Amino acid sequence: MDYLRINFEEMRFGAMKETFESLERAFRKFDVDFYLIGAFARDMWMNHLEDLPIRRMTNDVDFSVYVHNYQDFANLKHYLVDIEEFTRDDEPYRLYSKTGTMIDLIPFGGIEQNNQVYLDGTPPMALSVFGSQEVFNHAQSLEIEGNSFKICTLPGLCILKLISGHEKADRVEKDMGDFYYILENYFEIAGDTIYEGEFGDLIDEEFDP
Repeated sequence: MDYLRINFEEMRFGAMKETFESLERAFRKFDVDFYLIGAFARDMWMNHLEDLPIRRMTNDVDFSVYVHNYQDFANLKHYLVDIEEFTRDDEPYRLYSKTGTMIDLIPFGGIEQNNQVYLDGTPPMALSVFGSQEVFNHAQSLEIEGNSFKICTLPGLCILKLISGHEKADRVEKDMGDFYYILENYFEIAGDTIYEGEFGDLIDEEFDP
């Protein structure tokens, strides 16, 4: 999966360099495990492909972050604001980097109750994190400059899109659009794994994706 590393490094050391360095310092300081989700994770698997249909663009970066308690999550956000010069948003999981990038930090783990986390806000909110742990367990890990960086797999993204579309009626069209985009282009994206990997015995010469 060299293409995944190449795509990630182009993003990590390009325009997003300062933002990602700030986030990585914060994650290390508070020993927070994390993985990249959302459209940026999708693009890490696809940016090397030139023939895919135009997809919905995004200006925000989404992370799932494993925290043991609410104080850990509060400390993480305080550090990003006070030290890394991020700014807060009315949404309790959202910050803006000093370069203006919108960052969503979705906490899960030790603070979950019945697959939900409860965040202070105006008003307070209950946020579903159903599936976050399972997707985390299978995230793809890259070693970059001695640090581990996890990225949600495409099957993991599909799972999260199905869950989100099921739970939030107002997101069904967008989430199903993202889901079908991955599904319809999966043979272009993961062809080397499908045709040359462990599934080769399922494909014959007349196979039609």
